[in-house]
Amino acid sequence: MTVMWWVIVFAALAVLALIAIAVCAWPVWKASAALLRQFGDASEAFGTSMEKLSEALDQPSMREPSSRRR
Repeated sequence: MTVMWWVIVFAALAVLALIAIAVCAWPVWKASAALLRQFGDASEAFGTSMEKLSEALDQPSMREPSSRRR
């Protein structure tokens, strides 16, 4: 076979390897995207709960009674 044929065969094998890598990586990509989405939702919920906690602590009912203050 001439050099041209070897180049064509090598290019075809490279394309097949890229397709195989993409097929194998697709489930991993989807799973990691789902995990990142869940982590984002969890961090957003944590931020919201911290905001609610700070608002609750700022209310007068949660503060120290005025009789104990000096």
